[in-house]
Amino acid sequence: RPLVGVANSPWRALNAVGGSARASATNSAASAVDGKPEDFAHRFALQGWGRGRYYTKTHEWFEVVDEGVGTVGITQAAQRALGEVVFCRLPREGERFRVMDTLATLEAVKTVGEVKSPVYGEVIEVNPRLEEEPALVTYAPLTEGWLVRLAFDGRIPRYLQRSRAVARADVEHLLADIPALQEFLRQHLARDEGDGGPEAAG
Repeated sequence: RPLVGVANSPWRALNAVGGSARASATNSAASAVDGKPEDFAHRFALQGWGRGRYYTKTHEWFEVVDEGVGTVGITQAAQRALGEVVFCRLPREGERFRVMDTLATLEAVKTVGEVKSPVYGEVIEVNPRLEEEPALVTYAPLTEGWLVRLAFDGRIPRYLQRSRAVARADVEHLLADIPALQEFLRQHLARDEGDGGPEAAG
């Protein structure tokens, strides 16, 4: 299917905000293109893996579901910019992608959006429902409308680490201690302030 409308699309305008971050991540990953995830890990000075959902400035989300396995989708902001998705061009299993390579393209009624790979990894699964139900990306972008699962080296790049959403498990033990909860949130928000903060998951 022909890809049209990328240049002047709302998606393009939305991603312009994250352009410098994309360029920085791409340049930093330049030495990680020879098929060695270890090089990627070294370049980003990675600091261990952790479950959770992370957000890129180009409006993808990346959720670690197991050690070395992560799911990729788009945020609600990206979905709103695209409108109703009518076709998903997804990669094949076994394909490898560098950080910020185009992982998938989503064709909407009037525009097309490119989905970038948040990590260096290999596709191990695509969402089988999207071939017949591409509108899942429109109506459930954070859940059933996920795009692909990637095998990666199990570590989170530093540029993603500060975008992690706060998991309920991280604060549940603080819910009965309001001052402690306030202090936790103050520290979390202060840490993320310089990086634009995490994307809201709802």
